Amino acid sequence: MIRTAATDVASPEDTSGATHAGQRAALDLETGALWRVEEHGSVRLWIRGYAESGLAAAVARVLAAPGVDVIDAVAQLLSQARGHFALAAETPHGVVAAVDWVRSIPLFHAKSPERWRIDDHPERLRKCVGIADDSIDPDAALAMAMAGYTIDRATLYRGLGMLGPGECALFRTGATPEIRRYYTYRPWRIASAADERVLRRRLGEITLDVVRRMIASLDGRPLVGPFRAGVDSRVDRRASPASGLGKSPRLA
Repeated sequence: MIRTAATDVASPEDTSGATHAGQRAALDLETGALWRVEEHGSVRLWIRGYAESGLAAAVARVLAAPGVDVIDAVAQLLSQARGHFALAAETPHGVVAAVDWVRSIPLFHAKSPERWRIDDHPERLRKCVGIADDSIDPDAALAMAMAGYTIDRATLYRGLGMLGPGECALFRTGATPEIRRYYTYRPWRIASAADERVLRRRLGEITLDVVRRMIASLDGRPLVGPFRAGVDSRVDRRASPASGLGKSPRLA
């Protein structure tokens, strides 16, 4: 079942020069096994994937608060979030959409004659808004031919956009979407001159922290995982008992 949510909201004057009069943002998401819908007062929120407990409610509180810079508040909250997820929400301020740090669940957006539309199925969205089969972006097509994927926000079709990793967006009537990047991967900031023993100890601490948080999320459920002869499997075997699963963890 496809659930379409359209929200009319007041918005400031559009200074982009584009015409969006009467436009409403619409969410075209399939409710059911993948997308969960939660009601939090004046906010209706869709979330898909896994996020640590309380994220949906925290985002809803921020979106319902009066007099806040919505996109800044959401960006600050998501910068501390953990998990692999995508979310979208109808709010008094407009429609908000966001993906996690690595864009594990992509979200796409495109403008139909009446309004902006947001979907997690790009081909369905392309057909919905009437983007022609031959509206190919040559630069994106070249990237796809060379690397097998497009770069950052690029898609194969002109007029079809997507959120980049670590981005959130606000869609308001009468305005172009406001997109904010709340996280950027910057490996060059790592202190490569640090002592190797310090780096090894830090790697161990991070690994144990990841496993502890995973175990805390199990809520008594058994943990089932494949084990091979690789280093990652050995790390899991050693880290799990050290993180609280006991001497005989239920691992298969």
